[in-house]
Amino acid sequence: MVLSRSVVARRLVLLEPDAFGVLVAVSLVILVAIARCTRCRTRARVLPCDVLPRKVYGLAVIEHAVALYAVGDRSLRQVAWSLLGETTPAHGTLHGWTEGFGAYALGRPGGDAGGAPMSRFVAEAEARVPEIAGTMRAHVDVDPRRYRSEARRDRLAALLCAVVLIRLVAGVPPPHAAAECRRLTLLWSTSSVLCFRSRIACTPIEHPDRSMPPGSRAPATTSRDPCPTRTRSPPGASSRSLF
Repeated sequence: MVLSRSVVARRLVLLEPDAFGVLVAVSLVILVAIARCTRCRTRARVLPCDVLPRKVYGLAVIEHAVALYAVGDRSLRQVAWSLLGETTPAHGTLHGWTEGFGAYALGRPGGDAGGAPMSRFVAEAEARVPEIAGTMRAHVDVDPRRYRSEARRDRLAALLCAVVLIRLVAGVPPPHAAAECRRLTLLWSTSSVLCFRSRIACTPIEHPDRSMPPGSRAPATTSRDPCPTRTRSPPGASSRSLF
């Protein structure tokens, strides 16, 4: 891969301190360099460590919001409303981050977004920071009010373990620990880690309440016409009664 002279404009929301030192979400447009493969001529964007592919919000915004929800006792709306700035994520966006990040931390295919798996990051981190051994396998108690299925509980537990692991490996204060982990793994083995989806597709098994019909299915309607129109008879049939 070699850098080309081409650049592309991209919108990005970063978490920056204001004049009083308070972290606020700042929306801006950045120029991203384009790299080109000398063999297949494939073009790829060269993103900084604190920017994830196909995400408008920077990694610092995501880490800050996800950590507040995973470690604290506030709801999705309370965490989303606590963020200050021009463009803040909605609580539904935060829910999608927790789902995708949790699935990625568990090693589920639904959370992978094209980077190296979480298991590789854990293995490389344990080889260099022995104190974190067993962090992802630790038992975590999740507030029962935050989930309605065991799968959701498992994702939240893995998310909390991942937040603790990232802070131990990075050695820098949040919300820049995740970006530092991405920088370190690029130095260790040129691996791009912590690339997770913004949401995952939930199957019907994730929703235990089956009392309501699926939203995509049209509700059955009852005709009030006392003389409903009958369908046509099949070809070759007679209109006369056999009796």
